[in-house]
Amino acid sequence: MKIATSAIASARVVPELLSPAGSIDAVRAAVANGANAVYLGASQFNARDEGAQLSLDELEQACAIAHAGGARIYLTFNVLIKTSEMPGALLYLGECIDRGIDAAIVQDIGAVRLIREVYPQLEIHGSTQMTVHDGSGAKVMQRLGVERVVLARENTIDDIHSIRDAVPELGLETFVHGALCISYSGQCLMSGMISERSANRGSCAQSCRKDYSLNDVATGATLDEGFLISAKDLAAHDHLAELAEAGVGTLKVEGRKKDAQSGQEVSEERLITEYQEIDGKKVAKKVEILRDGKPYMELEVLEVNSLEKVDDNEFAKPK
Repeated sequence: MKIATSAIASARVVPELLSPAGSIDAVRAAVANGANAVYLGASQFNARDEGAQLSLDELEQACAIAHAGGARIYLTFNVLIKTSEMPGALLYLGECIDRGIDAAIVQDIGAVRLIREVYPQLEIHGSTQMTVHDGSGAKVMQRLGVERVVLARENTIDDIHSIRDAVPELGLETFVHGALCISYSGQCLMSGMISERSANRGSCAQSCRKDYSLNDVATGATLDEGFLISAKDLAAHDHLAELAEAGVGTLKVEGRKKDAQSGQEVSEERLITEYQEIDGKKVAKKVEILRDGKPYMELEVLEVNSLEKVDDNEFAKPK
C-alpha cells in the first residue's frame, strides 16, 4: 500500500526502535539486531539501582559500540534528585557527556532547567515518570527545552493524536513492549511504604509482583488471593502503524534488567528502510517490518517534490 505524504510526515512513518541495556553484552545484542538507539543507566542517578548499571568506562565502551553500528545512546538520568545532590549530579552528567552519550532521559524538572543552563548542547528527553499525558503537559516540556517526551503509559491512541496536534514539533516516544507498573507512569509509593525502598529513587522492591491475599477486615474471610496487582506485560506490536500515524517517533522496549538474549529477541522484529533524497535531505521511501525474519508489514512513500506538501496519510495493514 502506498502513502502520499511529505518528507516531514514520512519521518513519522519510520519510528526509531529504542532498546534497553543493562550490560555491554546487551548493548551489542541490541545494536547487532537492528536497534536504532539504546537506553542505559550509569552507576549514579538512574532508576535501576541493582543489576543494570554501567561504570563510566563501560558507558564509554557502550557509546563506541553503538556509534560504530549507527545507533545512539540515551542515558537514564531519571531519578528525583535531592537539592544537596544536584551539584554532584550535574558534574557526573558532565562526565557521561564526555564519554559520548547522545541524550539524557530526565525525570526531575529542576534538573532539566539546570541541564539547559550548564549543558545547553545536550538533548533532553522527558522521562515517562514526568507523567506527560496531555497537550498542556507536553507544552510545558517544550517550554523547558525538552526535545522529546516519553509519554505516560496510560495514554490512548486518541490521547497521542491530541498531544501531537498540540505540540507538532516535539518528539514523542512511547513504550510498546515489556513489563508494566501498576502505578500511574511508574510513580509508585507502595515500595517505599512497605520496604522503605523508593521507586522514584531507583530502588523499587517490585511490591506489585508479590503474591497477596485479599481479606475481609470484618470477618477475616479470604476474598481473593494470588498476584492481584501484578499487571500483564505490554505487547503493542499489532498497533505499530496506528502509533506511527498518531505521530510517535520512537518505539521503546522495556527491560534494562533483562539479559542480552531478551534484547536480541525483541530487536529482531526490526525495521528495514529504503531512503531517498528530497531537496537534498535523506528521507524514508519504503519501510519493511520483519518479524522472526519474515515480512510482516510494509509502508511505502510516494515520491514528492516539495518538503512543504503535506497530504493525509494512509497506513498499511499487517500482511
